[in-house]
Amino acid sequence: MPAAAEPNARHRRLVACILAALFAGIAMVVWTGRWGLDLDVATWVAAHRTAPGTELFRGLAQLGSLVVVVPATVVVAGYLFARRRAWDGAWLAVATYGSAILYTLTKLAVARSRPDADLRVLLEPGFSFPSGHATQASAFWLSAAVLVGLDRTRRTQRILLGLAVPLVALPAASRVYLGVHWTLDVLGGLCLGTASCLAMLELRARRRGRVVT
Repeated sequence: MPAAAEPNARHRRLVACILAALFAGIAMVVWTGRWGLDLDVATWVAAHRTAPGTELFRGLAQLGSLVVVVPATVVVAGYLFARRRAWDGAWLAVATYGSAILYTLTKLAVARSRPDADLRVLLEPGFSFPSGHATQASAFWLSAAVLVGLDRTRRTQRILLGLAVPLVALPAASRVYLGVHWTLDVLGGLCLGTASCLAMLELRARRRGRVVT
């Protein structure tokens, strides 16, 4: 095992644990309904929303939707398979679809209502916490950037992660702008999706025998 592998592994596990704890904390706040800033943010956004901004963010929201994430997962997995890294394609699917299962179960458990109709421009079904778009965007785009960059140079890895950040942040922000999610829904989704990516990398490393516990 390379000397630098274990510190990196410890750092990954630490960040994953912090994100999981943050997600649990946010879920508890949502459960008790004691964070009034959610309503303040939603009201402010609704008052300052513009028609061009709405159209822009409706398009950006698709970056975290199943319409984009599912085929994109297939495409990236196919690329990894073509590079004789079929297992990494499978790990990408684990992170992406695993996070979808987690947020679906959490939605059913928490059963938080979405913002009122007068605060949003889209009427979407289902519960609000956590944001599925924020979860899927962070789980998929971050996992894809890391996995694709594993056999590339350090510079290329940084570029891929740099590209992934706005692909995560923009669809996440769109959910608040469009009024279909509360701010805590989006923050919780980002924590859950990123933690899913890190958990996938941990499982991958363990399978390959790169982590000593």
